[in-house]
Amino acid sequence: MANDIEAFAHNIAALSLTEIDTAVAILWFCTCITDELEVTPRRLATLMQELSLRGEVNVSRLARNLASHKGVVKGRQSGTCKIKLTHRAELVDAYSRHLSAPIAQVDPLIVPQEVFTRTRRYLEELARQVNGTYQYGFFDGCAVLCRRLMETLLIEAFEAQGHGSVIRAGKEYLGLNDIIGVARSGQHIKLSRGMPDVLEQIKLFGDAAAHSRTHITSQRDVDDIKLAFRRIISELATLAKIEPRPE
Repeated sequence: MANDIEAFAHNIAALSLTEIDTAVAILWFCTCITDELEVTPRRLATLMQELSLRGEVNVSRLARNLASHKGVVKGRQSGTCKIKLTHRAELVDAYSRHLSAPIAQVDPLIVPQEVFTRTRRYLEELARQVNGTYQYGFFDGCAVLCRRLMETLLIEAFEAQGHGSVIRAGKEYLGLNDIIGVARSGQHIKLSRGMPDVLEQIKLFGDAAAHSRTHITSQRDVDDIKLAFRRIISELATLAKIEPRPE
């Protein structure tokens, strides 16, 4: 069963949490389990009431209590808050057992969190898996997923620029090698200097992990391409017009 906030709220309702602890638990769920980077105290108050965890909540009081809580920090957007990075492990220990389905805590070690959060679910999940395989040491899997994410975004870039037909044969997309060849021409999408070479580098990187009988990808291998991968992913996401969903 996928995690949902109603199930989580039902499970923590029996814990007899204080108002601030309930708010922090919901804030943790929103910012660490789902796709919200930051949440306002007003939204937390509304959620607590809608989920029947609390009656009407004084938003001003809640905002003050969140501001002074050791595990909460200000968000980038004015008036928002999020869970402090060093406090996440404590909250995972406290509340992960109350999720409807276990979720591994993943840090944005390869793909920055803000690139795909609240954009398209399949991109969010791919980015999470790239980060997760790196974090837990599955470096062959990380390499393959890096290739997949790049290929997905490259196709999305052609489609968003109105040139999807040039990378299709009938209803099927061309192979990645052919798509990179079209991208190199510069006729349909405009990549920055050196980025076509990065496309090829990431393709070969993922191919070796997926198809070589004897090659085992190491952390150093991933670290060596990490910066270039972030650059090409960011550039392709822009060309593909990947933008956050409205609140």
